[in-house]
Amino acid sequence: RGRPKPGMLGLSIWSPETAKARVEIQDLTILNQVEKLVRWKPVLNRGPYLAWYINRHSDAMSYLSPPWAEVTLNGMQVHPNEDFQILRNLARVYDFSIYPAITVSSEAGLDRIQPSRLVDEVQQERYDGLFLDLSPLERPTIGKVAQWVKQTADAMSPSGLRLLVRFPALLERTTTF
Repeated sequence: RGRPKPGMLGLSIWSPETAKARVEIQDLTILNQVEKLVRWKPVLNRGPYLAWYINRHSDAMSYLSPPWAEVTLNGMQVHPNEDFQILRNLARVYDFSIYPAITVSSEAGLDRIQPSRLVDEVQQERYDGLFLDLSPLERPTIGKVAQWVKQTADAMSPSGLRLLVRFPALLERTTTF
């Protein structure tokens, strides 16, 4: 009883005779679940605000994607740690998966990262997968970037880890003639 809230499902049974209403649910299918990834910029001591935000908007989320690293010309630069214990607790409470974000701002930096080593780090930290944000690349070499993403996906696959990728706008736009 009470006011409806996001994520609630209600069912009301009525019978003209008091205390005689019965129902048997044989099957239930809920459609149109849209998976959404939530990410943010690295800022220290964000835990309390993040907990509040996730509590308010948990019905519209599927994955938490804390900032983990940035790929620059010099390779992968790891951000100062978020409070991953808070994130793990929130993920457990709300049944979210954690896919740390790696933002690729330099295509040349990909040459310095071995996908197998990256997967080892994801497994070591017990994440559910990885989110690669390639959107900062303005004019990527499509073949090179695609090959690196495929190598990373192939390295993750045997472990059952998922790879989520946001491609550069150049690759996401439809080409028309």
